[in-house]
Amino acid sequence: MMRISVNGSLNLIATAAKLCIEATTTASHIFQAASDQAASVKRDCQEWAAAINSLTTQGQKLGRAVGKLNGALIDLTPTLTLLDRQLAHWQRTNEVPIDKINDLLSQFNQQEKN
Repeated sequence: MMRISVNGSLNLIATAAKLCIEATTTASHIFQAASDQAASVKRDCQEWAAAINSLTTQGQKLGRAVGKLNGALIDLTPTLTLLDRQLAHWQRTNEVPIDKINDLLSQFNQQEKN
């Protein structure tokens, strides 16, 4: 603790100037630390925003891919139903007509090309 005497043994102006410099330096350090933290928070927020944006984009791509897959399954269902019925018929009649299987496969391949 600094002692200030009334009789002027200490130079009050020099003491006040020293305290002012110390206060300014301390305030500058506090301001710099706060600025650094604010910049860090801003970078973190930007990184989170970029990650959220990326996830949103990937989610949209996944949604489109699922939609295409669903459409392909819908397109494939009649062919699978036909094959299932044909296989059931062949099982009932104990037939194994390889030519019919090849015909069905070629029909399926034609549908896929179209």
